Amino acid sequence: MQPNKYDTNGKCLEIGNYAEDELKKIAAVKGVEIEKSSRHNDMKEHFDYFFHHKMGTKKVEVKAMKKLSRAGEQQDEWIWVEFKNVGGNPGWLYGKADLVAFEFRKHFLFVDRQELADLSERLIDRNTIVKKSCDAKYKGYRRWNRPNELTGMINNKDLLTLNYKKVWKKII
Repeated sequence: MQPNKYDTNGKCLEIGNYAEDELKKIAAVKGVEIEKSSRHNDMKEHFDYFFHHKMGTKKVEVKAMKKLSRAGEQQDEWIWVEFKNVGGNPGWLYGKADLVAFEFRKHFLFVDRQELADLSERLIDRNTIVKKSCDAKYKGYRRWNRPNELTGMINNKDLLTLNYKKVWKKII
């Protein structure tokens, strides 16, 4: 896949690919067969992989650790969520993924996408739009050059309140 037009140095794509590769390694050890989704599934339906296992097949969206701001470092305390994408269409919170796999420093945490969407809607004040990304904790945020998008951040501890949670430790 090619970088997004806003990913001028390709670093965001590189970070995302690294997280996906780490998750693939864990899946192989666990005996879970994974299949890359189509470009349409990825871009329009917002899921990256089909995970095939004895309990059935799940559509999974993978999220790498993100920075709080462009100049910052990757971190795993705050989780970015997307209500509307850059085109103003429903963001990945409203895609067709069954699960979202968030990368943390030592593990991946799988959560139910619908539960996460409901939680994010309750926690984030989408009527208050902040101008700086570091201020997007529980508030709406739009990048200055992307007026149609709507994102926000929740704390990683909020994920622990969800009913469905599954941890896969990273392979060191």
